[in-house]
Amino acid sequence: MTTKNESFESERGFSLVEVVIAAGLVAGAFAALAQVLALSIATNVAARGGSAATVLAVQKMEQLRALPWGARAPGVDYLDRIGNVLGEGGASPPGAVYTRRWSVELSGDGNEIVLKVGVAGGRNTSRLVTIRTRQAP
Repeated sequence: MTTKNESFESERGFSLVEVVIAAGLVAGAFAALAQVLALSIATNVAARGGSAATVLAVQKMEQLRALPWGARAPGVDYLDRIGNVLGEGGASPPGAVYTRRWSVELSGDGNEIVLKVGVAGGRNTSRLVTIRTRQAP
């Protein structure tokens, strides 16, 4: 036969202090997880913008490489967030997210062309430079 004291000692459970400490630890873990999630979202958005700027620079570089031989006047155009051209030269039109500038310069001996393209949009920038040489006849 068990006494009253023995039955209380055999029961298992958590005290209020243990529950409060455990709840605090879980809340702290969730707060840290929320901070990591917010940081990863911000980093993803920045990376997406940087990638978009690079893609827009590469597209313009390919257009310039396809042009016939010779120097060209520098240019600028304004693009929306998905790369549609909203305007060229002059002031930035409403809705423009990226500004793309380029130049095509002939070298001193006329056998090389230097192509430069820069894209800027907010904190995202991309700059490409390449040299195209004249093909031998």
